[in-house]
Amino acid sequence: MGADNHGGSYHQQDLDTDRAVREDVTLLSLQGVLDFTTHALLHRRIEDLFREQPPPALILDLTELDFCDSSSLAILIAIRRHFPDPDRCLALVGVNGRMARLLELTRVITLFRCYPTREDAMKALGLASTSRW
Repeated sequence: MGADNHGGSYHQQDLDTDRAVREDVTLLSLQGVLDFTTHALLHRRIEDLFREQPPPALILDLTELDFCDSSSLAILIAIRRHFPDPDRCLALVGVNGRMARLLELTRVITLFRCYPTREDAMKALGLASTSRW
């Protein structure tokens, strides 16, 4: 699968990423497994995203992430570093299961604003919600 400038999907091994772009926010959804064998895909996807046109805000939807390991922490921290004020423009959605446990045990959870739904994240970031996602 490929991607265009306004969205698209990538698949590698057991990790899928889908991107939806609006003028004020980009939504990046992860599905499957984020581990040592797949984290390079997410890293490339993030680098492409910021090289093309840095989003004013980013919502990472982890709701359908089935598995993650500690290598995912480095990617999340790298994403956070792309934003001058990450508390105002970066949110995680659907942090549960293993990802929640990993973030809590390592205290990385304190670096991110987490919300149960995309709509909650949009509201917290001061963005108009839409059913377009």
